[in-house]
Amino acid sequence: MKFLCLTTLTLLSSTNISIAAEDQNILATYGDNQVVSKEDLLTEFVMMNGGVMPSNYPTYESIPASTKESIVKNIAMGRIVLKEAEKASFTETTQMKRELDKLKRSLMEQSFIRYVVEQNIKKVDLKKVYAEEVKKIQANAVVDYRKIVLTPDKVQEVYAVIDKSGKNFEEMVKKYSIDRDTSINGGLVRNHFVPKKVITPFDDVLANQAVGTVSKPVETTSGWAIYKIEARTVPKAPQFENMKNYLQGKTFEEYKQQYLKDLEATYKLQINTNTIASSSK
Repeated sequence: MKFLCLTTLTLLSSTNISIAAEDQNILATYGDNQVVSKEDLLTEFVMMNGGVMPSNYPTYESIPASTKESIVKNIAMGRIVLKEAEKASFTETTQMKRELDKLKRSLMEQSFIRYVVEQNIKKVDLKKVYAEEVKKIQANAVVDYRKIVLTPDKVQEVYAVIDKSGKNFEEMVKKYSIDRDTSINGGLVRNHFVPKKVITPFDDVLANQAVGTVSKPVETTSGWAIYKIEARTVPKAPQFENMKNYLQGKTFEEYKQQYLKDLEATYKLQINTNTIASSSK
């Protein structure tokens, strides 16, 4: 047994795995023309993330190179160690059998859940899911604006002399605004999120005032203000093909959670939280 451990340690430290190859689908080579492919990596990555592509890494290209390299090496080394175990005629221990039984049950659960969910999501139109995601992404618009903050007695006087096309707005900010924090840069505020719901007059200006134009005076929590919209930027959504893996994973996870919730209701699952809490004291 000691010899096997030493052999494995030597193997881990000395095995030469190439993490580069001309074929873009081959991510590593080892041994006698054995390979780790892009499909191997994606399969492992999805398994590591509960069976879905995570939202922060929805595509193969978005996964950090260091993460890819680590996963590829783990896949290759796992296969190499198993090969060495076979060569050494390493047999199962009692502990291993218990762990394998536990793993088998877990795999059975996950495989059945995947089977059921996949039967249900066959009818899902991913293009519709994509359209909904695009709406969410584009709802996160940002606006750049300038503002003149005024006292109530000065509002109408200043508004009367402002060029409504905004030509002299920056000059008027520096001349009249009582907000010294922003007046030094012409009242400019960048990348302010456009509200998804218009509740206040200020929200209405951010969401609907035409770019390049000046608003009417608006009463805010910090006083009266006049705004000029400099720019309004709507985020660009990724192409459908670049989001496809993420959309499939998202749809799968939503249906999976709903299926488990339905099972809880069908079997009337009740967790005795009071009993659990009292036994933990």
